[in-house]
Amino acid sequence: MKMISMVAMLAAVSVSAHAAPQPSNKALAAGLSKYLAQQGDVCVGKFDWPIDVAPGDAEAGSRDAVQLPVLEQLGLAEAVGGMVVRRNAEGVEQEVPVQRYNLTEAGKKFYLKRDTSTVAPTGEKIARTGDFCVGKLSLVKVVAWDAATATASYTYKFAAAPWMHEPSAQQVFPMIAYIMKNEGRMPMKQRLRLDNGRWVGVRD
Repeated sequence: MKMISMVAMLAAVSVSAHAAPQPSNKALAAGLSKYLAQQGDVCVGKFDWPIDVAPGDAEAGSRDAVQLPVLEQLGLAEAVGGMVVRRNAEGVEQEVPVQRYNLTEAGKKFYLKRDTSTVAPTGEKIARTGDFCVGKLSLVKVVAWDAATATASYTYKFAAAPWMHEPSAQQVFPMIAYIMKNEGRMPMKQRLRLDNGRWVGVRD
């Protein structure tokens, strides 16, 4: 099962498809509600733990270097010092000091174990067994239907993890803060298909 990603939720889906029949909002709502109940977890791409953070990672644009210390402050992760082998800019392997972060018992409650996959920049498909999730979407109402792409636009409720209400968490997870702020107002999009007379969500 594939969990909802930040980019996929907020971007319009562009697909070539035969025009779908015009469904009722009630039928769409039933399909969306079921889909979000199963697939509406919003996760942040922290698949494999422990996660190592080395000096200089923040300057290199590492989200982990910014986010993990905050998760540690919130009691969701804990770090121990260590050494790992990494390649430098010249391709030479060398030992570097790292902070190795693991989830605490409190943090493990937000790690959702599900088989899913991501695509690497090289195009390689990477199997994943779970992700760190920060809340769950549910349906408010269907607001539009694009028959050409079989895509429903809908407004949502977002049940954020309690710690996501902390200013420090919202600062390092700005996309999640944006989703929270626009709950009930910002439309999201989801493709659906007709399956034995019922509309069901399509996992992209």
